[in-house]
Amino acid sequence: MRRPLSPEEQYIQTERVRELVDLLCAFLDGRKDRAEITRWRRTGWRNAEVDGGGLQGQGMACLVFDCLDDIERRRGDDFLVRREDVAGYVAWLTTRGERGAIGPRPLAAVARSIDSLVTEMRGDTVRFFQPGFGWLVETCFVSATGRGFWAVSDLERGAGLEIRTIRGDDPTEAAQDLAEALALDTPEVQWVDPRIDVAALPRWSLWRQDDNGQRYEMSTFLSYSRAMRECAAFEARGHKQMYWVRRQGQGD
Repeated sequence: MRRPLSPEEQYIQTERVRELVDLLCAFLDGRKDRAEITRWRRTGWRNAEVDGGGLQGQGMACLVFDCLDDIERRRGDDFLVRREDVAGYVAWLTTRGERGAIGPRPLAAVARSIDSLVTEMRGDTVRFFQPGFGWLVETCFVSATGRGFWAVSDLERGAGLEIRTIRGDDPTEAAQDLAEALALDTPEVQWVDPRIDVAALPRWSLWRQDDNGQRYEMSTFLSYSRAMRECAAFEARGHKQMYWVRRQGQGD
């Protein structure tokens, strides 16, 4: 367990983070280029000769410090660290302190690409380097209940998302929110936190009534939002049959 920082040490840490933020903002404003960031990073914060430029307990600043090691590295036709990533780092260090409240363990792993998630949720991504894991991509989004989620994917492989929520959230409630926010169905869910009470999560059925008045349960779904999407797709075909969604275990 790390010892608490003294007020003097806190002051030094704060000044170093401000120096980092100023540098990144200067880059975004066009007052600094990538080569200047590389030169600055090689000296650290006033030549602090320890990992992360001499920041104890400043995990986010150390993470950004590591990412800047590849500021001049290219990936395809663009740079590995894009301008939007730098803007994301500034947000992490200034206005996005809630990121520090992310739970220590994943809520679920989902078979969906981060690009499709960003398109659907109208968000954006931030690339970052995590020692031991390599370059990752992150996006955040909010459910209809206001619960925040963070999705992370491997930059190279790109398939599959690890999703976390706020530290201390009830995992079963969060899982239900996640299923509705992403309109998830069971085949997409690769793994869930063992603390989730899967039996307590509702299931939803899509029903059809044919021309003779006969009723059939067509499919079952993990989320109401996914069931409604399927219902709308059948209704859009213009058939005379009637379709509706209901919770399993409930009457018509």
